[in-house]
Amino acid sequence: KDPDISIRQRALELIYLLTNSKNVVDLMREMLNYLVVASSEQKPKLCSKIMDTVDKYAPSRRWRVDTLITMLSIAGNQCDESIIANTIMYVTVAEELHPYTVHKLFNLLTDELTQRALIHVGVWCVGEYGNYLLNACQAPDGEGAGYPAQSAAAVCDLLESVKKSHMASLDTRGLVLTAFAKLSQRFEGSESSRIAKHLQLYKDSLDMELQQRSVEFTCLMNSEWDSVRPTALGRMPAMNEEKLKATREHLS
Repeated sequence: KDPDISIRQRALELIYLLTNSKNVVDLMREMLNYLVVASSEQKPKLCSKIMDTVDKYAPSRRWRVDTLITMLSIAGNQCDESIIANTIMYVTVAEELHPYTVHKLFNLLTDELTQRALIHVGVWCVGEYGNYLLNACQAPDGEGAGYPAQSAAAVCDLLESVKKSHMASLDTRGLVLTAFAKLSQRFEGSESSRIAKHLQLYKDSLDMELQQRSVEFTCLMNSEWDSVRPTALGRMPAMNEEKLKATREHLS
C-alpha cells in the first residue's frame, strides 16, 4: 500500500514468495487487491503469479474457481491464452461446481462485457453447461445467495450481446458460434429457429475459420446427422488433473 511503486513491487514479490497452503487465502486477497490498482504493464506478470499460486496451493476447488474468475473480471484483457485454457481446465474438472460456475459467469457477462478473457471463458462455459442456466442454482455449501433460473431466450440474448460487443474478435465470434451449436443440444429444441439462424450467419464470411464452422454446424443440424449430433456436440471430457500437473512438472 506504499505510494512508492518500487516498494509496492518488492512487497508483491515478497508476498508471492511467502505464500503457502496455510496463508494462501489471506495473501491471495492482497494480490487481487493490488491487481485492481496495478499498471497495465504489471498486470500480465501478476496474473501469471496468481495462476501459479492457485495451481500450487488452492485449498478447495470452489476457492480456485472463484479466485480465477475474480482475476479475469479485474484483468481479463491482460491474460494470455494459457491462463484462459487453464481456467477452463479447472472449471471442467470441478464437475460439482458446473451449475454454480455457469450461473456466476452468466451474471458477470450480463452486467459487463469489458474483459476479453472473462468473455471467452464465460461463452465457453455457457456452451458446455448452458442447460444448468434453465434451473435455479443454490450457492455451494449454502455460502452466499443463489441464482435464479434463466430462460433459453435470455441465454441466447447474452450470446447475441457478446457477438455485437466492441470486444468481440474473430475468436470471440467463433466461440459464440460453437456455443450456439452446443446449445442446440442442451436446450432440446428451445430457441431452435433462432439458433439455426445464427449458425448460418457466417456461411459467406471472409474469415475461413468462421465460414467453415458455420457451414459444418449448419449441415450437422440436418436430420441425416441425428444419430451423430449428440456425440459431436457433447460436453468436453474433464482432463486428468494429476496427470496434467505431473506433465507440467516434468517439462519445467
